[in-house]
Amino acid sequence: NSEEVYSRIEFLQGADGQLYYRYWNRRTNQLVITKELNQQGTPEDASAGFQMPQFKNPLQFYVAEFVSSDNPQLASKALPFNRDLQIVQREVRAKVRVTWGDIVREQWIRAFVGAPGERQTAEQQIRIHDADQGHSLVLSMPTESIDIGFRIRLKDFERKLDPGTSQASHYSSWVDFVDLKNTQEIWTVSSAGGQAQSLGVPTRATPEDAKPQVLHQFVSGYAVDGDTIYWLDRDNRKLQSTDIQSGETSTLLDNDKIGLLTGDEASNAFLNSPRNLQLQGETLFWVDELGGTSVIQSVQTNGNSPTRVVHSPGQVVQLIVDASKEQLYWLNSTAGQISRCNLEGRQMEIGIVKGLRRPTSFALDSKKQKLFWAENDKSATGTISRGVLMSSDLPKSSIEEVSPNKIHTLDVDMYAVGMTFNPQEDQLAVIAAEKPLEGYIGHHSGTVHATHHLFTCSVTGSNINKIPVSGLDLASNLSIIDGNYYWTQSASYYHDVYITMNAPVEFDSPTNGHSYRLFQESFSGPWKPGDPEYERVIPADSQQEDLYLSVLTVNRDPGRAIRNLGCLIVCLGIAIMFYMKAYFFKPRRKKAAGVPADETNDTATNTPEEAPSDES
Repeated sequence: NSEEVYSRIEFLQGADGQLYYRYWNRRTNQLVITKELNQQGTPEDASAGFQMPQFKNPLQFYVAEFVSSDNPQLASKALPFNRDLQIVQREVRAKVRVTWGDIVREQWIRAFVGAPGERQTAEQQIRIHDADQGHSLVLSMPTESIDIGFRIRLKDFERKLDPGTSQASHYSSWVDFVDLKNTQEIWTVSSAGGQAQSLGVPTRATPEDAKPQVLHQFVSGYAVDGDTIYWLDRDNRKLQSTDIQSGETSTLLDNDKIGLLTGDEASNAFLNSPRNLQLQGETLFWVDELGGTSVIQSVQTNGNSPTRVVHSPGQVVQLIVDASKEQLYWLNSTAGQISRCNLEGRQMEIGIVKGLRRPTSFALDSKKQKLFWAENDKSATGTISRGVLMSSDLPKSSIEEVSPNKIHTLDVDMYAVGMTFNPQEDQLAVIAAEKPLEGYIGHHSGTVHATHHLFTCSVTGSNINKIPVSGLDLASNLSIIDGNYYWTQSASYYHDVYITMNAPVEFDSPTNGHSYRLFQESFSGPWKPGDPEYERVIPADSQQEDLYLSVLTVNRDPGRAIRNLGCLIVCLGIAIMFYMKAYFFKPRRKKAAGVPADETNDTATNTPEEAPSDES
């Protein structure tokens, strides 16, 4: 019964001091049954609960130990250390005595439960410094991890409370199953839309890559030149080149190569947080960041002559090359302005368009000398926010006044995270999302909800045409190449997977081929601003109000090979049965009534021409 998935059992102590349980359906919000519960139960007299779809028998429960609210006790207590116990929460601690020379220290240490490379907190380490010897000791308690061949990214979490209580009646997670090696990659779809496909750049993880310490690749910018794709790997600080036909990838530029340049070839260029790659002829341009200053840099397509071109205080979020005018345009979201210069970084004009409100992207119509950009427009009270598309004529200089026009307003809580101009169709293409670039809003339903949308419109904001695209998720860096749409987005196998209580999700790992079942085990939180856990995870400038920790249990199904072998044996048995029936168990012929056996045999061997007549 699918309704059973939404059932819940609660335990409560009545005013009479007795222990009760109630069983109710959360989907219909109706109470099914209420009964008194034995305070000292045994497995033999366990009560029957609800039926979970993955189990044959109903869930049963009993009370092994009852702590009355009249005499409350600590809910946790120290136990002898056992490394084989499964950890389902991050709050596992162990009391450790460290003896190092003459130094003896005894303290509690919190287990480190996290991904490889995740930062540890002070309570997850014991640090001892021997000033006399000049040595330091750092002790941590990592947990044993098992590689499942893919990563799970929590995008949103939902918790619902029972009416009038702080008791969670329901909690669910929305997750992505992400490639083990790539975090963000290049995707594409035709101009007509359809199912979005990964371009295979960079290549996804193979069984040989399935190891915890594999370096994650994050495509933060790309440029296409025929069969060659140049792309920036933000996490590994590299400029890469991939041949689409052969799939071969080579490193065009990294900090090691820059450091080896000497003499006239020496360069002050760098790769720190590269993004937004553009190609002009034989030169590649990209945006990087050093401290609080953005730096536009360039390099030849053969990897030679890395050069700093422009320094722009603040955050430059996008770069455009005007090939016809041989100019660079960049959008500075911190300053709220668009600036330009020539390809060598000279003839700089800062703020040809100023006063932009939280700009996210922009586009250029070089032929008609028009600029387009996207802003986040908040209401006067700040309670309503929506994205707008703006346009203006391209000023001839930074002292010329511009008159921006609002050409299109998006729905409430919708923002343009990527836009580009299509000169062939004389229209704009826009990716709109339900939150700024890195955000996500869950809709608290098992139904997958599209959070990113692709549409086109005229340069005046009319003729809105929504492009039906499946699989668009956490997208940015939109471009149009040979009539097809390209962008970067999450390197996910599946988007927005809904995992809730008592309803596990099954997934076959494409890396190792194993089958896994994921359960919504529990959760922790919410943590608020100021809480240590919140401050450790959430950036200081974030407006997020709370933080949850979702605990998922991952079980591997080892019986697939056994099931397949069993099916093969059954099929083989059926085939043998039919074979034996046809060749070893021939049908027995029935005797004619009132005819001796020998005459019956003679009659049975007669041919149709020899069959006796009725007069015989």
